[in-house]
Amino acid sequence: MRAVIIAISVALASPALGQSISASDIAGQIDSKLAGQSEYRALLDDPDPRRSRAAMQIMMESGDVDLSRMALDFGMTSTDPVVRRLALEAFLNSRPALQVTFDGRGLDGDRHFKSNLSRLGGTVSANGFGFASLRLGEWDEEKSCWLWNGATDCGARLTDAGASITILGSWSQLFLNENGDLQGETNLHNVAQPVAFLIPVAN
Repeated sequence: MRAVIIAISVALASPALGQSISASDIAGQIDSKLAGQSEYRALLDDPDPRRSRAAMQIMMESGDVDLSRMALDFGMTSTDPVVRRLALEAFLNSRPALQVTFDGRGLDGDRHFKSNLSRLGGTVSANGFGFASLRLGEWDEEKSCWLWNGATDCGARLTDAGASITILGSWSQLFLNENGDLQGETNLHNVAQPVAFLIPVAN
């Protein structure tokens, strides 16, 4: 009986051993993946700005998560304002969940700051930062803005003058920082001073 049990155990274990991958196989797959990324990066870095922009747009619309992220990171950190705008428009079209961080460190635990974050479904940390996740919805042609998901209110807008966002009904202008993230200041209800906020976009 013991011999039968051992035989069964070995038989069950054999497929698992056969499925293991060697270090050289992993190294080969890594090299292949990195080589592919280099090729896509070369398309984004094309000296012809028209080809570079076209590559970015095609990659962002490809449906491939890795390609879309690579193209978005490239566009949001580009020195070309046209490329940055195209990347930002594509980002907003993806109906993202915006992870907003509010800097409330100078508010000394203001209860109104906390109540505003509560209205946004967010939280406030012990060191004064507020966190909220705000999801954008579809583009509204009539209002020329992206609506908040599941609502009829404008959430974000992108014009020749720049980008802006509404937070609890108040419009705030957005700026791209050197890391390719969006930042701005907003006036929250009953909070005495404007509150700076940051929305990560690029990796």
